[in-house]
Amino acid sequence: MNRCEAGARRLLGAVFGPTSTGDPGYARKLLPLLGGSMLFLADRNFSGDESLNDVAGTRAHLPARLTYRRRPAVISVLPDGAYLTRLRGRAFRIIEASATASCADGSGIADRYTLATTLLNHQAERPAAPYHERWEVELTFLALKDTLFAGQVLRSGDPMGLQEELWALLIVYQSLRRAMVDAIESRSDTDPDRASFTIALRMEAEQVITARGVLEPADGHGGNATAVLDALLPLAGHAPEPGS
Repeated sequence: MNRCEAGARRLLGAVFGPTSTGDPGYARKLLPLLGGSMLFLADRNFSGDESLNDVAGTRAHLPARLTYRRRPAVISVLPDGAYLTRLRGRAFRIIEASATASCADGSGIADRYTLATTLLNHQAERPAAPYHERWEVELTFLALKDTLFAGQVLRSGDPMGLQEELWALLIVYQSLRRAMVDAIESRSDTDPDRASFTIALRMEAEQVITARGVLEPADGHGGNATAVLDALLPLAGHAPEPGS
């Protein structure tokens, strides 16, 4: 279980252990990482009353997708069609939102979502707009498990060794993401989504082998940063490369 930023896809924290604990149990251990300036995007695994209140108690705001069976009590209907409810005494706004995605073959996929949010001002706050960013965590998992780990299995045969391997993997991933974001921030008005994780990983691997530019970077922000900036992914609407 990990928390990551949408857009930059940097890790905020991670925790792991036996599968018997489940995602909500591990997520609870990461709650101290949340704060009042954060918007927490959560899927249906975290839509129970206890999970919603746990997140709201950190003063972070959320939209969280509810399961289709959830029908919270309507306390008052808002002008935009959303309504206010209370879950374990805390106020939430319930929003019905639709989303459409265009596929590479030209077809489309549409669905409707029921979101619960602690942002109660229907005139100023539209949490449904950034909710689709939640899917970027799946690209984080893809980069970790497929691109970085290349389909290999952990080699250690004991719990301590497995933990060391996992933390090492996460450290490498975080280091790469930070370098990618630093490169993107050197060019104004460039979305972090456009940085290719595959390119960054390839360049870092080559640098480890050749030690090229370690003591004297090839340019003002390093040859690896240049490679990332020279191979930016297309703007919105592109089909991301695997592990990007």
